[in-house]
Amino acid sequence: MRKLVLSIVIALVFVGVGIAGWMWWNDAQRSARNAEWRQQLQNESKRDEIIASLREELKAEPGRSDTRALLGEALAFAGKMSDAAVELRAAAKAEPGDVHVRRVLAQVCLRLDLVDEAVKCLEETLVHVDEGERPAVELDLARVCMERYRGSAKDEDFRAARNYFQDARHHPATEAEAMDGYAMLWLMKGPNSDLDKGIATYRELLAKYPAYSRADKIRELLDNFDHPGAGKDAPPPDAKPPEEKPKEKSGDG
Repeated sequence: MRKLVLSIVIALVFVGVGIAGWMWWNDAQRSARNAEWRQQLQNESKRDEIIASLREELKAEPGRSDTRALLGEALAFAGKMSDAAVELRAAAKAEPGDVHVRRVLAQVCLRLDLVDEAVKCLEETLVHVDEGERPAVELDLARVCMERYRGSAKDEDFRAARNYFQDARHHPATEAEAMDGYAMLWLMKGPNSDLDKGIATYRELLAKYPAYSRADKIRELLDNFDHPGAGKDAPPPDAKPPEEKPKEKSGDG
């Protein structure tokens, strides 16, 4: 009897190990495929096929939050922002610690003029970030708060944007973009407008990062301010932050 019981136990262990191994292999295959699909989302000719495949997978496995998150990204790339928001909200609820999903959701909300939801989403994201992820989320928050200030002209929205830009300036990876946004914020029309601070920040940015991606446009702007007869009466630039497509992710969300 003991031998029989032992044989059964050993058999069950092997079955369990086999199932776990198969599940691990299946998840690894899915992750690799999703990563490949994520890289292909900018290719319009493949996007519809990817969306259709993801919808079919969700019918079979509706609980797959990674599939739902990727579907949300794909829909966002396709310009279907309302549908994207539905999928991304569900994915964020299922995986509250997935920073990538929440950042993409915030971008989609901003495109839908759901600024308050975008701010809330990013503020909740800060709870889950590690030190490497924090600067990018702070920069996202600064831009979203600046957009809210554009519509509200409220001092608290200005302060929130300013503070997040200043936080993002403390990190080399986001310093240049944070300085750009910080300067834009001071140049915006409103009760907190300060052309001197905006111009000074832009000059500091060019001095520190002469090869910055927007350096030529910033130099052109400063030339307009410096041109005789323009001075401080020159119109401020469009302070709206550059519109971003959902960023690619190397791994599976």
